[in-house]
Amino acid sequence: MICEVIHLTINMNMSPEQFVKFRCRRPLMICVCCLSALLSFAQTDDFITEIPVGEIVRNDALISYERNIRRHGNVKNFTYVKIGSLARSQKEGYLELRIPGREKVITAKGKSIKYFSEKNYEWIGKTDEDRGTVILLANKGLIQGHISTPDGVYEILPAPADGLYTLQEIENLRMDDVGCVDFAAKVGKEKSSDKPIKEGFQPSGQRMDPCNSQTNPRVLVLYTAKALALAGGNVSVVENVAAMGITQFNSTVNNSGVQSGAILSLAGVAPIGLVEKSSISKDLDTLIASGGAFLLRNIFAADLVVLFTDGNYSGGDVRGAAGSVTLQNEKSFAIVEIWAATANKTFPHEVGHLFGCRHDGHAGSPSYAQGHNISNGLFIVDRTMMSTHTANGSNRLLNFSNPNIKVGGKATGTVDHNNARRMNETHSIVGNFQPNPPGAFNVYLEGPSYVASEGQRTYEMVYKCGSGSYSFSWEYSSDGINYYATGSNSETLDWYFYQSQTLYLKGTITVNGKSYPSFMTVDAQIPNFNRSGASEPITLENQSFETYPNPTGAIVKIQFSIIKSSKVEIDILDQAGKNIQSIVDDQKPLEAGSYTRDWNTRNVPAGVYLCKVRTGTKTMIKRILVNK
Repeated sequence: MICEVIHLTINMNMSPEQFVKFRCRRPLMICVCCLSALLSFAQTDDFITEIPVGEIVRNDALISYERNIRRHGNVKNFTYVKIGSLARSQKEGYLELRIPGREKVITAKGKSIKYFSEKNYEWIGKTDEDRGTVILLANKGLIQGHISTPDGVYEILPAPADGLYTLQEIENLRMDDVGCVDFAAKVGKEKSSDKPIKEGFQPSGQRMDPCNSQTNPRVLVLYTAKALALAGGNVSVVENVAAMGITQFNSTVNNSGVQSGAILSLAGVAPIGLVEKSSISKDLDTLIASGGAFLLRNIFAADLVVLFTDGNYSGGDVRGAAGSVTLQNEKSFAIVEIWAATANKTFPHEVGHLFGCRHDGHAGSPSYAQGHNISNGLFIVDRTMMSTHTANGSNRLLNFSNPNIKVGGKATGTVDHNNARRMNETHSIVGNFQPNPPGAFNVYLEGPSYVASEGQRTYEMVYKCGSGSYSFSWEYSSDGINYYATGSNSETLDWYFYQSQTLYLKGTITVNGKSYPSFMTVDAQIPNFNRSGASEPITLENQSFETYPNPTGAIVKIQFSIIKSSKVEIDILDQAGKNIQSIVDDQKPLEAGSYTRDWNTRNVPAGVYLCKVRTGTKTMIKRILVNK
C-alpha cells in the first residue's frame, strides 16, 4: 500500500531540522506509526482558552476589578481566560492565538525569544507583514500579554484570582491613541541640553569587553496609591506592566535601526505619595518639583522616571505627558496612566519624548525628529510610535520613524521624519543623566542576524565584568523553546546555512557555578536553486533522501532514491561546512532504485553535522544531531 506523509515535524527527541517531505512506500502499519508520531508531536494546547461565565466565582475582589476595567472606557469588552503552556501551544516558532468571538486566527512568528522555563520567558512575534506584534512575558509564573494587529488590540492581564486572567479588547477608536498631552506650545520655551551629541555604543569586536559602567539608559517606575489599587493592590502586577512597557520600547528600538545603546533597562519600581489632581500637567509639575522623586531617582541611579497614575485626566482622553523633549536632565520625568501604559503604548511613546523625539508636524530642533504616518492614499493606515492620533483607528506600529525601514512594503519615515536618527544621536546623553552604576557580568551574542546566501557564518559570545574560570556551550533551536546542543564549547560557533530557516541560537557562559544564557534569532532567506544552475527544483517526484535515527549516538542510516541512473556522492560535513568524511563517492553511476548507506558516528564528538547527497544535478542536505 502507498501512503503519503507531508511536512512531518519531529520535536523534542528528534532533530528540529527534520522537515521531511517524502513519499512512504512501505507497509501500512509502518505508515500508521509515522502518522501516530506526527499526531503526538503536534500542537496540543491553545494558549488562550475562554472560561465559561458560569464557572467564574465573582467575589468582591472580582467585582471591584471589573468595575475598574469599565471605568475608563478604554476596554471594549473583556473575557475571563486561562493561559496554556507556551511550549505546547507554539509549533516550530509559530504561535496561533484564537480570540474568543473572533473568527480570524492570529498567527505570529517568533522573532525574539528568551525562554528559560514556563514561568520565565519573553516571547515576541510579528504578524501581518510585521505590521502587528505579539509580546508575551512570564515572570515568576505571572503572565502578561500584548497583542497588537491592524484588526485589533488585546491585552492579557492577571485577574485577582489564582490562575485567572482577562483578555481585554481595546476600543477600536482608541487603540492607536496614546493620549499624549499637546506640548507643541512648550517646545520653543525649553532649553536644550548643553552636552554635545555623541554616537552611541559600538561593539568592540573583543570577546571579553572591558568592564565599564552601565551606560544604557535606566528608568525608575513610580506608582501612586490609586494606580496600585487599579492593579488589584498587587505590586507584582505593577512590575509586570513596567516590564511590558520597557519591552515595547526596546522592541521599537530593535525594529527601527536604532543602536543597541538605546536599549532601556529597569532601575526599579517604587511607590510615591503623590495624589492625583484633575490636570496631568499639574501632576507632572508636582512630580518634577518633588524632592521625594529626585531622592528615589538618585537612590536607584535612574536616568529617567515614569510615574504610573490613575488620574482619569480629561475623562480618560489624556493618558500621558513628558516633562521634556529637549533632553533636559532636571525634567526627564513622565506620567503615564497605568491602564493605558501598554494597551495604548503610552509608556514607550512618552519615553520616546524623553529621548528627544517629537510628534509628526511639531516644529522644533532638529527638524527631522518627528513621527511619521503611513497612508494608502486615502487615509492613514499605520502610524509610527511618536505620531499623534487621528480618529480613524489606524494601526500603531512598534517602530520609530525611519526612511530606511519598511513595514508592509512602505517606508516608516522620510528625510524630514526620522526619530530613529534622533535616538541614535541622543541615547548616550540620556544614559549619562545620572551617575552610571558599576558594571555587572553580562553576555550577548554577536553575528549576522540576517543571512541571504549559502555558506558559513560565525557567532561569538561577548562578555564583560566577570572573573574566574569560564566554560561555554552553544545550543540551537527551530522554535526558540526546545534547544539542542551543538557540541561546541568555545567562545565562537561556526554555522553553515544551506536553506531558508529561522534559527534560534543560545550561548551560555558558566562562571563561578552560575550560568548566564544569551539568545539570538537568525533569519536565513536563501534562494532555492540547484547548485548546478539547472532550473528544475528538488521535488518528491525526482528523488528522496532520509536519515534515521536522528538524533543518534551510533549508526545513522542514509536512505536515498533515484529515478534514473546517476552518479551519487555522500559527504559528512561539520556544522561549519567542512568535509570530515566521504560515505559514498561512486565513480560509476548507480541504477535507478532505493539505496541505504551507513555512517558510524562513534568516532566523532557529539554535535551537529551535515549530510550532503549529490545525485546528478541535485544537491540535498540534512542536519544530523549526534548525542553521546
